[in-house]
Amino acid sequence: MVKIKQMVKPLLNPLACRLVSLIFRQGAQLAPKQFIAEFRQGRYPMAGRLGHLTWHDPEVRGIIPLDERLHVPGHVQKLIRNKRFEITYDRAFREVITACATPTLRREFVWISSELMAAFIRIHKLGYAHSVEAWRDGKLVGGGFGIAIGGFYAGQSMFALEDNASKVAMTHLLLRLRDQGFLLRDSQVLSNLSRQFGAIEIPRAEFHTLLAQALAAKVSFW
Repeated sequence: MVKIKQMVKPLLNPLACRLVSLIFRQGAQLAPKQFIAEFRQGRYPMAGRLGHLTWHDPEVRGIIPLDERLHVPGHVQKLIRNKRFEITYDRAFREVITACATPTLRREFVWISSELMAAFIRIHKLGYAHSVEAWRDGKLVGGGFGIAIGGFYAGQSMFALEDNASKVAMTHLLLRLRDQGFLLRDSQVLSNLSRQFGAIEIPRAEFHTLLAQALAAKVSFW
């Protein structure tokens, strides 16, 4: 038994060191200044099933154009005219991100770990992360959140507890970004929801060119 321990110990020490190093590195990346810096460089975070944090900058990026290519589905326009939902911003950020991080039948795997959630809440308090909420009869039924830096808005996640709630919230958010002068709305990868609003894919080099222009824009979410 002693010989086995002596043989295993040298193997465990390097693994333990790498684990500790990984934990400290991830902790540093989640600190507000570095967290925002990662978004400025065009990367976005995801946590794996074991909570391991990775940053992504894919070769092809999904965006939702904020110019004349922005499309609002007809049935969503009708819901907005009928005022089916009350829309607010930053009223319930913690509740929104919690809902986005909750597994559902349609979304068994969620990429928002407890550590990532805490990081987003910290930068929300600093004015960089924002939420949009859809309410019906005083109940939060849909919404989403993202990061705003200059004229760049990085959409992160959305949820809906009622049909079309996230679509109406998305429409209000996109129109707000356009009216405020935002230049780039990152969608990361295309989804069924983003495609309905005219989302397109562009090469990484083009995304970074647009990102630099957007970051230099003097606009504000408010």
